[in-house]
Amino acid sequence: MRKFISLVMVIAMIAALAITTSAAELPTEGLIAQFTFDDTDAGMKGAGAIATPVTIVADAEPEIVITTDDAHSGGAVDLGASGQNFLSVTKEDGTPLLSGLDSFTVSYWSKNAAATGWNFFAVPGDIADLNAMGQQTYLSERYIGILETATDIAAERYNCTGARTVTTATQTFEGPNDWKLVTLSVSPDAFELYVNGEWLGIYDGGLNDLYPNHGVQDILGEDSKLFIGFGNWNAGEYSSSIVDDYVIYDHYMTEAEVIELATAMGVEGLEAPSTPDTSDDTEEPAGADTEAPTTDAPDDAGTKAPAGTEASTGDGSSSSGGCGSTLGAAAVIVALTGVLGCAIVKKH
Repeated sequence: MRKFISLVMVIAMIAALAITTSAAELPTEGLIAQFTFDDTDAGMKGAGAIATPVTIVADAEPEIVITTDDAHSGGAVDLGASGQNFLSVTKEDGTPLLSGLDSFTVSYWSKNAAATGWNFFAVPGDIADLNAMGQQTYLSERYIGILETATDIAAERYNCTGARTVTTATQTFEGPNDWKLVTLSVSPDAFELYVNGEWLGIYDGGLNDLYPNHGVQDILGEDSKLFIGFGNWNAGEYSSSIVDDYVIYDHYMTEAEVIELATAMGVEGLEAPSTPDTSDDTEEPAGADTEAPTTDAPDDAGTKAPAGTEASTGDGSSSSGGCGSTLGAAAVIVALTGVLGCAIVKKH
């Protein structure tokens, strides 16, 4: 009997060690927010941050739906089922999470089957007063956001002053109902989007030279707001996504670090990036456009979406305007590629 009890204790200790080891694989250096969304209490807090349910519907109590039937792990927040409810992310003391930072990385699992989804939206507080319903203004946009549709995803970084500025790549998914790990790494000079650990972004350097007013604090200011499931376009745009295991770091992550993070978060089969061959970097690819993008918008830039790109807004209506608010992600890239004069290229 003693041998049996000892064996049980050993097995329990090994299991506990395995759980601890697995949890420790997630990088902790610079981790400033971690939400498991397993429930509406502990699942909304972590690493010194808190996600608070919010609604702008008059006289309504905010209510966030947690699903355990369709989660990546444990539980997940079902933003589509939450309606006009979303999450406001702050430090535990209520102060802004991202203000004061010049770099950050956000990563989360998402599953989006319909409509649009603002699953990350950082905005200066002076145009995000939810009581007064401050709104974005076309060609004067100021925000950093991740916009998902049923089949596409785009990351957007805007500090517009009368002309369009910058966005990154878009990804079209063969299986839109599948879970995907979305990661955005932001620094003063870079803005890089990854899906399932694969690099998709344009600006892995040189952004600050093109757009010196696009620093994180230039956009967000001292009293920034951060929302999951909401963007303050029009009367409010929401998300239809299911989101799980959400983390934010206080620094820019390199591709190698993103791959390490993605592996820790459950993406399989990733390999460390190969060292690029820099022996002959002088030759331009055939047909390459060496002219720097311009911030001067054409006379008709952005006044309407390309044909066939009308997208749904969060409230069920449709719109074809905006620097990137309600256009489908692919349409955003098509339109901006024409304005910026640059093509989306792969890193490797």
